Amino acid sequence: MPTASLPENPSLEHLKSQAKLIRDLIRSGDDGALGMIDEYHPRLDAASLSAAEREGFKTTDAQLIVARLYGLASWNQLRDHLNVVAERSFTPRAERVGQAEDAAGNSNSLSPVDTFIVAACLDYSEEGPRPEVRIAEAHRLLAATPSLATESPVTRAIVGDHLGLAETLDDGPAGTDVVNAVAGPNGWPLLLYATYSRIETDDPARSALETVKVLLARGADPNAGFLWRGLVPPFTALTGAFGGGESRQPWSSDRLGMARLLLEAGADPNDGQALYNNGIGGQNHDNPSHLQLLREYGLGTEVNGPWYRSLGRQLRDPAELLYDELEAAAKRNRPEIMRFLLDEVGLDPTRAIGRSQQPPARVAATEGHGEILALLAERGVSIELDPVERALGHIRGNNVEGLVALVAAEPETLAELRRQQPGCCNLVGADHANMLAHLIGLGFDINDRSTTKTPLHHAAEAGDTERARLLLDHGADANLADTHIGATPWGWANYNGHPETAAMLEPVTVATHEPQPDITVRSPGDERTWATPDLVEAWLDQLDGQARPVLVTLRIGRTALTIGVGHPNLSVALYLNEDGVAHHAAVTGSASADPESAFDGNAGVENTLWTGFRTEHQFFAHAYRSKATVRSMATEFMASTGQPPSEAEWVREGDT
Repeated sequence: MPTASLPENPSLEHLKSQAKLIRDLIRSGDDGALGMIDEYHPRLDAASLSAAEREGFKTTDAQLIVARLYGLASWNQLRDHLNVVAERSFTPRAERVGQAEDAAGNSNSLSPVDTFIVAACLDYSEEGPRPEVRIAEAHRLLAATPSLATESPVTRAIVGDHLGLAETLDDGPAGTDVVNAVAGPNGWPLLLYATYSRIETDDPARSALETVKVLLARGADPNAGFLWRGLVPPFTALTGAFGGGESRQPWSSDRLGMARLLLEAGADPNDGQALYNNGIGGQNHDNPSHLQLLREYGLGTEVNGPWYRSLGRQLRDPAELLYDELEAAAKRNRPEIMRFLLDEVGLDPTRAIGRSQQPPARVAATEGHGEILALLAERGVSIELDPVERALGHIRGNNVEGLVALVAAEPETLAELRRQQPGCCNLVGADHANMLAHLIGLGFDINDRSTTKTPLHHAAEAGDTERARLLLDHGADANLADTHIGATPWGWANYNGHPETAAMLEPVTVATHEPQPDITVRSPGDERTWATPDLVEAWLDQLDGQARPVLVTLRIGRTALTIGVGHPNLSVALYLNEDGVAHHAAVTGSASADPESAFDGNAGVENTLWTGFRTEHQFFAHAYRSKATVRSMATEFMASTGQPPSEAEWVREGDT
């Protein structure tokens, strides 16, 4: 029975509405909805329902289908899960769009102390500056105002002032659990600030390791954590200690020491998020030390920690976590980690694993990783490579002669290689000029975007300046935007913190710093310079000739709708309700689909925080290029706020 993941910060009301929709579709005889009975209802089958039973299909039965769709056995279990989410959810402050005030009407603007706290800690936000930029800013703030370090127990935990923190805690009021109480702008207990902090110092009186000791000795919960945007698995103190993850989240210099302290105190070693951040989802490395430490404390066995007790089947089975790491080792060419998993842990190298549900040898063969294949062969596991897999191995290994001989012997390989791997140029290393020239000669497109990005995008994202230069020398187009978020290779290098690569790409990238043609609609009374609808039509005409997506914002008071316009396969809108809470609606479709039909009323709106816009790096939401869609959505939006379009005017963002 296939299951789906719950959306970010899932809403019980939204899920109730989903159940009612399924109920109504079943009552109307919709084939797709009837199929969900057979797939997810444990007691009913669609074929056996009488017409009366179908037309009177119960809401409770539809709710059971929804619960099982999301991997929970009953509606009550789903409700219990949402209660846990509501209690433990955390959204990074940079992503709390439009929340100028909290529910009580108090200002949400940050004080200088809280600004330092937020900048100093990993929060895995997809908005704002990159992690290393924020952390450098935190160090700058601390150097400029050293007193920040002693402002509160939170700042003492962040800077590693273990002596001062111990004194503060020991002198605190009796009968209160200050150690585990949530505090500071992130609403975390002190242990999370200590383990997610990336403040480094040479001061011998300050130590992250000693701070963690102080907190654990005074009863800090070693399994403290949060559900990032309401999603599983949890981000725990152990996750913060290990660090790593998407966007190259930095490691702490005390990562293994802090992790050992937490594990010794009872932290669950089956930490799916820590494994993801250091496995398939983080920066590539081949150091098994984190796995060795976790295995020492029971990784892969049923520890039954508090998160497993509260989230149950929503978390990955502990034994499968190890096989996920085996898949990551095969896919990302990590021979040392694979040796550890096979030789010391004793995993089965022949079984289907992970997301691919392929054995490790097949995963490695698909990626062309000959070293992994050789390692497996040494252990008695070998597979017969098909011609495409052999070709990939030659490309990865810069073996032009081998590829020539293969194609000569089996000419059909070339057509199959083009079909399965049109982006072969992306597999070429920085010193593989001969192979790149040979692939181009065989007709492979150096600007192929079958993976949404060109080979030059991939090189820029990785900061591989030499490979980027090689690709440019062979005709790569530096001004192509990827088809996922609409950025040039320069944008990817800049966003991922690779200044050398960005500097090399900048001179050959057209208008990298020109502002995007953002368009804003605001209600009368807002202090803006107003443009006429005729001017808006002229600005919308610009959309036809834009090489990159643009951002259109419609605003009435605190309520706003933002539309990214430019991607042929998906339209996404941002809604801010009157309380400043963000929602989003996503509509899929092909370039030939009618985008107008997608936005009928508020269909598709989910109670989900939207975090897709990164305007400072020219990263935009996926969007359909359609002026008519913009007008249609604007009309709907303005009408829904009680302001008809005739009572508002258009103004181009940045003109005032």
